Amino acid sequence: MSPMKVKIRIAFLMLFLVFSCPARARADRMCNYTNDIIWQAHAQFIPEAQTWGVWGWWSAKPGECIGERRDDRYTYVAYKRNRSVTPPRQYQSRPSKMFCVKTGSFEIYGADNPNECARIGGRMETFLNYGQDTEVISRF
Repeated sequence: MSPMKVKIRIAFLMLFLVFSCPARARADRMCNYTNDIIWQAHAQFIPEAQTWGVWGWWSAKPGECIGERRDDRYTYVAYKRNRSVTPPRQYQSRPSKMFCVKTGSFEIYGADNPNECARIGGRMETFLNYGQDTEVISRF
C-alpha cells in the first residue's frame, strides 16, 4: 500500500473517531446528569466596578448543558434543586463565597454585601468556584 493511501486511511479513521465520540461537557458549561431540573445562578467579579454581580436563575433539564463563564478565577456558581440551594456533593470541597440571591429571576450588584441583600429582600447563599473543571452534576 502506498504511503499516500495509508495517510488517507488514517485521516478517515481520525474523522470517524472524532464524529462518533459523544460530546463532552466543557469547563465553561454545566451539564445536568440527574433526573431533576437544576437551577443555576452565576456570581462574577466586575473589575471595572470593583464589585460582584449575581444573575439567576437558569434551569437545566435532565441531560441538558447550560451556562458560560468569563473568567474562572472570579466566577462562582450556585445550584438549587427542589427549592433549596445545595452544592452537589462532588464539589463541596471547592472554594466558596456567600452571595445574595432572590427567589425569581434576578440581577444583583454588590451581591457580597449582606446588608444590601437584606435591604432588597434577598438571602445570602453559598456559591462555589469550579475553576477549570467540567461541571457534570450527577448527584446531590
